[in-house]
Amino acid sequence: MPLDVYIFIGQSNMSGLVNGFSNVSQKWLSPVPNVSIWDAGKWAVFDPLNIADTRLGPEFSFIHELVNSGHGPFGIIKLSKPATYLATDWRAKNGRLYKKLVKEVRNAGQENKIKIKGVLWVQGEADAIDEVNAKNYRSNLEHFVTSLRNDLKIEEAPFIAAVVNPPLDICPYVFLVNEAQRKNSLSNYHTVECHDLPKRRDNLHYSVRGLSKLGKRLASEVLKLETVSETLEEYFYTGDLLRLKFNGYPIDDGKLVLCMPHAVVGNGFEEKGFGEDYFSKKGQAAVYLFSRHSDWFQNAEIWDAMDALREKFPNAEILIYGASMGAYGALLVSKYIGATKVLAIAPQYSIDRKSVPFEYRWKNAIRNIGSFRYDLGEYISGDCTIWVFYDPYHLDRKHIEMMPDTENWEHFRLPFVGHRPLEFIIELGLFSEIFSACINNDVTAAELRKKIKSERMNSQWYWVNLGGVAIKNHRHIAHIACENAEKLGPASRKLKKLKNALSME
Repeated sequence: MPLDVYIFIGQSNMSGLVNGFSNVSQKWLSPVPNVSIWDAGKWAVFDPLNIADTRLGPEFSFIHELVNSGHGPFGIIKLSKPATYLATDWRAKNGRLYKKLVKEVRNAGQENKIKIKGVLWVQGEADAIDEVNAKNYRSNLEHFVTSLRNDLKIEEAPFIAAVVNPPLDICPYVFLVNEAQRKNSLSNYHTVECHDLPKRRDNLHYSVRGLSKLGKRLASEVLKLETVSETLEEYFYTGDLLRLKFNGYPIDDGKLVLCMPHAVVGNGFEEKGFGEDYFSKKGQAAVYLFSRHSDWFQNAEIWDAMDALREKFPNAEILIYGASMGAYGALLVSKYIGATKVLAIAPQYSIDRKSVPFEYRWKNAIRNIGSFRYDLGEYISGDCTIWVFYDPYHLDRKHIEMMPDTENWEHFRLPFVGHRPLEFIIELGLFSEIFSACINNDVTAAELRKKIKSERMNSQWYWVNLGGVAIKNHRHIAHIACENAEKLGPASRKLKKLKNALSME
């Protein structure tokens, strides 16, 4: 039987600390009999104090996380070098470290038959120093992964990249690298976030604790992906207006996410489930509601669909998640299905002008709907925890003010993000933390508010919207906001519009 093997590659934060064993728990320094490492041209028992590479990297906590989950035997191959570039050192086909990696993996496979179960990549800081390298990072990464899979014949192996976060004064183009790390055309490609990992004094390299957390995150991603084959995908309710699809691990009384769709222009049955890409990658059991029309669920079929949901998952603990129309829908069905949590982003109370005369958006939708048949206030659960995110200086605030003012609500006021708080949250890399806190109660709402407030200055979306609000009466503030937005990445269409407006003085 071939040995399952995980490949660890990258630069200094994959290499880890030099002789960094003084602050490491003794349990991590003991040999791990069921784990092998390709060391100096041969397979050996993983023994941290007796291997050629004396650096402490994320593989330490990764190994123990997998062993504790029942994995083994398995092996690791690690090749990393500080201050190395994807553009040169790791360049597909002809980079010196690329060629060395392919050679080492092939040699390891000759001594013992192996099966590559995953490639773990912690790199990008070096390429973030230079604008040209940063702009080419996506194409270089895609070429690197594709070539590596072909050369090692591991087309099915997942590639997991750490979204690195070096300081801007050293790596001013990290936003380009991060964008490429998060969004590219690669299949079976996944990421883990690093923005909150503890660092050493140089603010560039992770501390022992930071490396430990990184290894655990990489292991968690591997464990989720390795159980993907156990997941189910099935439509279990199909009506004229609504459909329900389950995707995830078979559950009985576990935690289940119900994802409500936002408004679309065309046929909603042709769309992906709201949040489906994210929850599928994370291995989270979820049900996706699809709505043929953007009718804010003003139909009798919504209750038939919810009956089908409760019949299929009678004991599940349900968190409902939605944005805009989907957030309205999440609140609408919260009491009916006995939800335990609601994550509502920029919801409406209604779009019926008789109830909300201040509302001017979604004119075509309300024309098609006519009058709303459901008074939202009568349907919102008073028992479940409701987290609502909105801009207090935006029209959405008026909708929130019409909602019940009860203790089960947690308000997250996000100034100057407009009707798109979700885009702001994703830009800052905070969605995973928010979702985890909501469903697992591992971080309090107060702690999250503090975290979001501390991070918002790193959002181009925030600065552009602030500039748009300030331009009429406070142009000097608008200029400052525009300058700050430009520092955070390529100019978006909205930023270009703000710059043009400011130039007309």
